[in-house]
Amino acid sequence: MNKQEALKKIEELKKFIEKEDKVDVYDPNWRAEVGEANYAVTISGRIKLNTETGCDICDYNYDTGNHFKTEELAKRIGLKEYEKTKAIMRVKRYIYENFGEFVPDWENSDQKKWHIEYNHGMNGFVSDDDNVYQVMSDIGHFKYFSDTDQVVKACEDDLRIIFDVTK
Repeated sequence: MNKQEALKKIEELKKFIEKEDKVDVYDPNWRAEVGEANYAVTISGRIKLNTETGCDICDYNYDTGNHFKTEELAKRIGLKEYEKTKAIMRVKRYIYENFGEFVPDWENSDQKKWHIEYNHGMNGFVSDDDNVYQVMSDIGHFKYFSDTDQVVKACEDDLRIIFDVTK
């Protein structure tokens, strides 16, 4: 092996090591090549090893962010999102069962539209109203402050999952 070949081999090894160092770094744009392995979270919350085929299910997993390079990434990110989705639905069901549906009228600046947020300075959930600023809320908005207060009391554990905060 001459010097030129040795330098080329060193560069190849450097690229390989760089690639291996990035294996457990989540890249939402990464997609397995056809025939390549990837992981997804099943509807029952298990991690499943898949082979990319380019089929509708593979497209769906990729499009919804349920497509991971490693089992570790699927556990760390996919299972967390799975639990968050279930928590969102439990809170939405509670809201609907207790208050019905509230559809904010964003054209009406006189209508209060309450939402729940987490205050890291106070280490707790608080409610805020928005008449004209539409904030993203996984669980929707509320017609009354008292509704937000009731949801915080009844659904605190699920809200902690949704907001990714611990006690």
